[in-house]
Amino acid sequence: MKKILALFIILAGVSFGSIASASLWSFYDEQGLKLPSVEERIPLATMCGIDNYQGLEWQNLPFEECLRESQNPMSDMLGAIARPELFYSKNITRSLALGGSETTIYVSGLPNETTGYLIINPNSTDNRELIKYTGVTTTNGNHLTGVTRGLAEYGTTGTVTSDSAVTANKHRHSSGEQIIMSNGRYEQLIIDQLNGLSTTSIKGTDYNGFDFYYYPFVSSTGYTGLPTNNGDLATKYYVDTVGAGGFTAVNVSTTHATEALGTSPETVGVIVNVDQGMYGGADGNGLYQKAKTDGGILATTTGHYITTSSLVSAGVASTTAGAGLIPVASTTGKIEEDWLSDTVALNSTFFGSGVEGDVTITAGTTTTLSKDTYYNNLTVDGVLLPNGYRVFVKDTLTVNGKIQRNGNAGGIGGDGGTAAGGGGGGASGGTGSTGGILMIASKIVIVSSTGFIETKGGSGGEGGNGANGGSGSSGSTGDGGTAGIAGTALGYGSIYGGIAGTAGADGGDGSYTGNGITGDTGVAGTDTSDGIGSGSSGDGQTGGAGGAETAGVGGGTVGGAGNTTQGTVTNPIIMPYIPQWAYSLHTFASTTMDFMKGSASGPTGGGGAGGFGGTGTCGTGTGSDETGAGGGGGAGGNSGTGGIIVMIYKTLTNNGSISVAGGAGGIGGSGGTGWGNCGDGASGTDGIVGATGQTYYLSF
Repeated sequence: MKKILALFIILAGVSFGSIASASLWSFYDEQGLKLPSVEERIPLATMCGIDNYQGLEWQNLPFEECLRESQNPMSDMLGAIARPELFYSKNITRSLALGGSETTIYVSGLPNETTGYLIINPNSTDNRELIKYTGVTTTNGNHLTGVTRGLAEYGTTGTVTSDSAVTANKHRHSSGEQIIMSNGRYEQLIIDQLNGLSTTSIKGTDYNGFDFYYYPFVSSTGYTGLPTNNGDLATKYYVDTVGAGGFTAVNVSTTHATEALGTSPETVGVIVNVDQGMYGGADGNGLYQKAKTDGGILATTTGHYITTSSLVSAGVASTTAGAGLIPVASTTGKIEEDWLSDTVALNSTFFGSGVEGDVTITAGTTTTLSKDTYYNNLTVDGVLLPNGYRVFVKDTLTVNGKIQRNGNAGGIGGDGGTAAGGGGGGASGGTGSTGGILMIASKIVIVSSTGFIETKGGSGGEGGNGANGGSGSSGSTGDGGTAGIAGTALGYGSIYGGIAGTAGADGGDGSYTGNGITGDTGVAGTDTSDGIGSGSSGDGQTGGAGGAETAGVGGGTVGGAGNTTQGTVTNPIIMPYIPQWAYSLHTFASTTMDFMKGSASGPTGGGGAGGFGGTGTCGTGTGSDETGAGGGGGAGGNSGTGGIIVMIYKTLTNNGSISVAGGAGGIGGSGGTGWGNCGDGASGTDGIVGATGQTYYLSF
């Protein structure tokens, strides 16, 4: 407590002597200072243990005694710290912005010091701010000039010794907040030092250190703890019991290849004899061991030493596993697997038995699996279609060709029909089905620059073309095209297949009494529960507008809208993040078991609108003849969402392509041509690429 009070007095600009006084007024007068107000004396009185200080005589007597007792030589140590103006405490009269860069601060009264440091809102934990100013003026109101806001203090952001602004330290302040002069950046640091609360070093003037008035001690004269860190001071107890004794038979072993050499000061040596001694060889060959036997230990005139090459040459160490040998790392820096007795068993456990043997799928051929397969080594130069079954390779899988489980393409939208009036609109193409699931477990996987492992989504179907407008008998219209079918779902094997795509939308019929009919709206995507793939992305696209009565493209009935409802994926309660679930690709619900499923299917686009039709209005027909505009093209189908690849391996080298991308979007259908001066139908919008699927890599 006295340390803190002494620091407070020093920082307040008081330099005490030792003259006795009978009153508090005399005490301050001895320092050449005016007696502070009661309010200004409250902080010091509180530190002296005087609560509810009101400046009463019975309070001033112990207050003065406390101040005098707090005089100590510590002021010599702290004399290098600049002392602020005593009891300067005012208020700011204008607000300050958060993170602001104001260089002028208006205050209710100016300090006597024309330069220095001030603290705004000093009693706030979160809003306290240290500033620097270089001038004061009363022009246009009392204000500080040359202000730098947000200086670093002890315990805040930034370098304490820097006068640079730190944005994080610039707080928002309201008019009326208190502003005082204080060595704010140092005072808490020194208080912590005096109370043993900080590990920051205290240094004297000019960083040349300082003298202790008393010899420092740990905690008590009976302390027997020993220093443990390099920077710890040694206590007298340590010196008396450990350091002073030196190296003697008491604290140096004489039976474990060390000995006290009997020198002054005492030193320790290594025992050298034929049974237990060792020392560093003068020839630079390393550590020598006195020994009676060879066997990988090389001998010189000064002793024996061991090297890796000598052990290998002596036949006692090897990179290749063998009975009674010491394992040595190969040129890869690793111990070969054959040193592990259960390597073969581990390979069989994780990567299959290899019962199918070594197999090569030659270039130009395609192999479609009908069961889980267990190869010893597998080379794919052609195409391997796992077809919903798992692939195990005990040793090495080399892919120079393709391993595929891609989704099926969506169907092409039907073309609009032609008649005497407006042409029918083309239908939208179907969405491709989702990519399937590939599960490959191989100790070593090598994908060359020509190799592909992929589960891409099926391509979207093309939109149907709008029909041309016609001229002919009254009452005849062109029918809208039939929707493209959905991409067919991939079939099941030992693991899940895939989700079918989404069917397209029919085109609108043409008309013979005005504008054609709008094409159907696209169909929503399909959700997947217990799925480990991706949800769909990308809205269905818009069908082309039907041709109008006047020449030009579109302008008639608008095409059918694409559906925007995406297919979503809900994950199962277990995921293939650990080997047993990655191998199984099944999930459990209560007492039932089911497949982990794949990705979700996306929505489709709208059908094209039918074209305008009427009696002789825009063509060359007369009487009862009809003329018509072209039908709009159907939207292209979106591609299917990419599938899933689960790969379990020890090493993977990929110089080719491992892909779970969505397929290509279908091309929108073309608009039909209007008869005579009738308008043409607009083309449908192209479908878009589906969402990317998911990959799961597990490496041993």
